[in-house]
Amino acid sequence: PATNPPVPVALTDSYNPEAVSAFDQIAREMGGSITYSKGPETITDDILQILQELDLHQAADIVFALDTTGSMKDDVAQLRKDFIPRLQSLLQEFTAPVQLGLLLYRDYVDNYNYEGIPVRIYPFTTSLEDFEDNLFDFTIKGNEGGDVPEAVYEALYGSMEFYNWNEAGQRRGILIGDAEPHANPRGSKKYTK
Repeated sequence: PATNPPVPVALTDSYNPEAVSAFDQIAREMGGSITYSKGPETITDDILQILQELDLHQAADIVFALDTTGSMKDDVAQLRKDFIPRLQSLLQEFTAPVQLGLLLYRDYVDNYNYEGIPVRIYPFTTSLEDFEDNLFDFTIKGNEGGDVPEAVYEALYGSMEFYNWNEAGQRRGILIGDAEPHANPRGSKKYTK
């Protein structure tokens, strides 16, 4: 959990109020904090700001749970454009190992499926090159999702359960998305808050 209190953000009509409420509640209940990005223009800075709070002398495991539905296309394009070089610069400051994991999520009717839930898992890696390959290993066609809610709770569950977290190190899950979770989960495995 972050030790700094969240900075108040003036939310505008460009934010999905249901997503804001749900993500805020998730962050509070998990002992974390929330950062409201202004979209592609600030997403890289916003994520790096979270990572800069880590202790550079302690091992860290970080899972990025990324919504890859059509509405996130511009955000993902921006991350692909400038996140990796800036992340590399930050990682060079660490004196302890850092593992990066990537979990992709969409919605129940989309083509992701890992252990019966609608996610795609890229395991922890200490190789920034491998992480970059993973970030470029999927496409967003623009029509994934269909309805507004997405498989957010499944993404959170997958982030916690499908990674071999270092219990002695710093652990961060960074949920990146713009839509609220389904109130009534579907599928054979129904994950709720």
